[in-house]
Amino acid sequence: MSKEFPEFIDDKWCFACGRENPFGLKMDFEFLDDRVISTVVLDKKFQGFKDILHGGIVALLLDEIMAWSVYKRGIKCATAKLELRLKKPVYTNVPVRVEGMVERKIKNTFVCRAFLCQDGIIKAEAKAIFVKV
Repeated sequence: MSKEFPEFIDDKWCFACGRENPFGLKMDFEFLDDRVISTVVLDKKFQGFKDILHGGIVALLLDEIMAWSVYKRGIKCATAKLELRLKKPVYTNVPVRVEGMVERKIKNTFVCRAFLCQDGIIKAEAKAIFVKV
């Protein structure tokens, strides 16, 4: 295994979805047709400003849901490019729903889109390119 091209092994310690990581989010996923959905409630330890979810955690949620939209096809992938738009504050201790999908496949790359909603309002959205590993 080279440092440039590591082996991609799921040891269940992923911060977002890993079941073995005691500090992780342990996201669960629902697979509907071409979409992947997850609902989480994140507490104060994930805030930036008071009672507002840190933007990096918002990015993580969107990135993870898009990756799972590729994984559900049985394909391991890694994020190559991530574009994020934070539209409104996302609050801690309030359920957050993230939804992701593959928009198109081009050879070994996948163009994905995701949305984060809270109280029925889209508060963040993302687009990303994932590459098969």
